[in-house]
Amino acid sequence: MVNKISVYLTFITVHFGLIFFVYPEKIFESTSKGHWEAILIGCLFEVIVMWIYLRGLSSFPNMTIVQICKQALGPWLSRILLIPIMLYFLATLVLISRVYSEMMTIVFLPKTPIWALLCFIFLGLFAAWHGIGTVLRTSVIISVLFIPWISAALSSSMSNFDIRNAFPIWNTTFDFLRHPAYYSSFFAFSGFLFLGMIHPFFQNVARSRKVFILLVVGLSPLYLASVYIPLLIFGQETVIQFQFPLHTGMDTIDMSWSIFERMTLFYTTSMIAFLIVYSAVLIWIIAEMFRSIVFPLSNKWLSVIITLIAYFLSSLVPGWSETEQLIWLDTGLRAYSIFIFPVVIGIIGALQRRRINQG
Repeated sequence: MVNKISVYLTFITVHFGLIFFVYPEKIFESTSKGHWEAILIGCLFEVIVMWIYLRGLSSFPNMTIVQICKQALGPWLSRILLIPIMLYFLATLVLISRVYSEMMTIVFLPKTPIWALLCFIFLGLFAAWHGIGTVLRTSVIISVLFIPWISAALSSSMSNFDIRNAFPIWNTTFDFLRHPAYYSSFFAFSGFLFLGMIHPFFQNVARSRKVFILLVVGLSPLYLASVYIPLLIFGQETVIQFQFPLHTGMDTIDMSWSIFERMTLFYTTSMIAFLIVYSAVLIWIIAEMFRSIVFPLSNKWLSVIITLIAYFLSSLVPGWSETEQLIWLDTGLRAYSIFIFPVVIGIIGALQRRRINQG
């Protein structure tokens, strides 16, 4: 069993990493006005889908999503359902490894080769090697160290705002719903999926639906801040040209109150720490799923193999344009993982409750 506070903080840490990943860029690509509408629709989507997902899990105490699918659907149909999830987690691991390497290259290590920066993924492996308990405890440390600083940095950026850049406030056509980039941004709302694999270690996952919903509601201002900070500083016409607009916005902050020369340096370091925690979560989950539905190898050695595969695939991506293509290419897997699969788990849970009620 694990401490519930560590689960809540891991949930928050994972979302911090995803929100500041490339979410603002995708929102700017999908709409030029009424950005808050696109953001809040995404947050509402996560609340609804997560509630369905956790409601389904609540019907199967002490069981992971793999065990639930095997019991309800049998081994072969469960593999059909779960392998796309596993591939999505692997694709996410590859993407976040490549993106944080790109961040480090731009911000403070311009002459360091990408293959060397990608070695940060092995920090995630170190935590995953020691099990999910170590990963959760690491997330507590990262949260305590970095979240207060990030909050202070985001608050400090307000002095550079030009409120006129927020206009037009309304987007009555909701045209972002027809833009592919908007659906690419939904990776930022996938942070609840890992709960299905730690269910046996934290029996209150399903019972804590209200807590997790409140956490998403509490994180919604962070989604808004990730988009509106660069928007209010630079304006839509300028911010759409930036590769990492929020990083650029951090460079405009007055640092006279801080011991750091550049807020971007600390901000990027914090983002890397959050993403390393998420990498550890992903490595552990992929290894557990592979061991359960493909081949029963040791979780530790599977973690090593998965990390090496992710490192190799990340090193094959030549540049940023190709990375953006990968973000677009895994949209189908993402849609399945964060919409279809949670609904399937919800349906399986509802059928289980009906069977129990009927005796």
